[in-house]
This record gives sequence, C-alpha cells and structure tokens, in this order.
Amino acid sequence: MNSRGLKIFLRILAVAAAGIVVAAAILVALAVKKNMAEEFDVQPAGVPAEATDSAAGVVVGKPFPISISAELAFAFDAEPQFFFELPEGLEAVEKKLPRSEFAWTHRRIVGEVFLIAFREGEFSDAKIKIRATRSGTAEFVEREIELPEIFAKLPETAADAELALAAERIVASDSGDNRAPIVVAIAIVVVAAAIAFLILRRNNKKITPAPPPWIVATDALSALKDDVAAGRASAISAVARLSDIVRRYLAKRFSVSADAMTTPEFFATMERGDSPLSQTHRRFLHEFLTDADRVKFAGVSATATQALSAIEHATTLVKETTPAPQNPAENAAGKGGAR
Repeated sequence: MNSRGLKIFLRILAVAAAGIVVAAAILVALAVKKNMAEEFDVQPAGVPAEATDSAAGVVVGKPFPISISAELAFAFDAEPQFFFELPEGLEAVEKKLPRSEFAWTHRRIVGEVFLIAFREGEFSDAKIKIRATRSGTAEFVEREIELPEIFAKLPETAADAELALAAERIVASDSGDNRAPIVVAIAIVVVAAAIAFLILRRNNKKITPAPPPWIVATDALSALKDDVAAGRASAISAVARLSDIVRRYLAKRFSVSADAMTTPEFFATMERGDSPLSQTHRRFLHEFLTDADRVKFAGVSATATQALSAIEHATTLVKETTPAPQNPAENAAGKGGAR
C-alpha cells in the first residue's frame, strides 16, 4: 500500500472511530438520563386473539397466556413483582418469573402469566400491576397494565348440553293465548307497588355490616351445590367456581394478601409450616385440592358426583375454620359454630 492509500485508510479509520465514540457517548448520555429520571415504562399486555373475540373466547378451565413487558432503568432491581386485580371467576394459575434482557440504555423485562376462566361470559376491569424496587432501598414504583375485555366459553360438548336445556325451557313456554295485556297490567301494578314500598322505607333504611367470610362462603357453597344438583352447572365450571370460593374465603378469613400469588402459590402458602391452618386443616386442604384437580383437569367427562364431593369437602373446611360464636345472639343464629 502506497503512502496515499495509507493516508486515506487512516482517515477512514479515524472517521469510523470518531463515529463510534460519538454513538457510544450518545448511548451513555441516554442511559444516564433514563436512570437519573428512573424511567419505568410498561407495554400493553399480549393477549391471545381468541380471548378478546366475543365469538370465540378462551375455554373455561383451560389456562391461557398473558405476556408482559416493561422497560426498566438500571436504577431498579432486575426482578419486579407481579400483582393481580382480577374479577371474580378469573384467576392467575401460573406465572413465569420475569427475565431481564439487556439493552444499551435500560433493561427490558419480559414475563408471562397464565390465567384461567372459571365461568363463561365476559371479564372486564382485569389488571396486572408491576412493582419495581429501587436498588438498595425499600422504595418502589408501580405501574399498571389494564387487560382488554376477555371472553370465555364452555367446552363444545358442555355448551351443547346447556343449549339443549335452554331449548326445553323455550318449548315449555306458551305463546298461543292473548294474555299479554293482562300480564303487562299486572306487571305495572307490581312495579308501582314496589316503588312505593321502597320510597316508604328509604328514610328508615339501615346500613347492615358485611357478613363475615364464613357466612359468604357457606352461602356460595350452598348455591353452587344446588346448581350442580339441578344440572345448571357442569362439573368443570362448578369446581372452577369452587376453587374461587375457597381461595377468597381463606384470604379473608386469615387476612392473607393473595394479590401477588397464583392459585397454586396461594394454596401452597396455606399448607406451609407457618400457615394459620392447623396440621389437620392443611391435610384436609390437600385432600380437597386433590379431589378438585381430578375434576378440573378431567375436562367435561368429570361427573356431578365428583363435583358434589369436592363441594362437601370445601364446606367441611369452612365449618372447621369458622371461629366460635362470641355472644348468645350468634349462638341463636346458628351460623358459624366451630366444631
């Protein structure tokens, strides 16, 4: 290479090196800016297409994934926490720990949560919160991801069975006479009487305290048992609802914060050595979960007998963990004595 060519080469090399230095300086400046501002940005959740399609929907009892991603400044710890605010009938059953992907100016956090619907229909106002802790401190910043409306449907065979029952109800209705005006008139009278009654009682209305969790759970279990016995609820949807009832009861009964736990994690907490449940109750809970899993993961082939057995187990668990009445009035009511 002659001297002229060498000079050209060195000039090109110098320009390239200068460009690299400038680019590195810009990246460093951006990183410093992001971390000084402690930026923490979340992205919209990734939801399966069928979950947001009212004509399709996810299948009741079958987990479906929700992908979560966020951009996190290096000023925060690399492992943020997930918290859940889900409507009744929708639960988080599994979560994959968020992994951190390095970028020049920040970390990209990617995680996945598996939800499961316990009933058919529409779910709205579902939220997943991500909490990032500032490195070396107890301070944290929280961001919220709102999920779109999610739709769930029963498995095909279960849906056919429900439709057959609905068809029988429609056939049983009588539309061959001319009683419509009479029915409308009676309805108007009844509505007017109800409005008058409510107006008269409005000034005397008393605020009643919310019933204790064992009463709420007992009533819910009784209603669920009636639905199964009458054929209004399939086995898979019944046991899915049952898991929801038991989880909410135990969380309120023992003041356990369950918003950061999936269903398996929550029940594992109830079975730990420092659990508020006794050893007998923990063993009983394990037996209940075993029965419940047989129904939940057997699909639509599960029997009503299995569902009723799981409900009986849950009812016993509630009775066993209900506190003893504290006054004669509670004894007279007969709602909640512990054995």
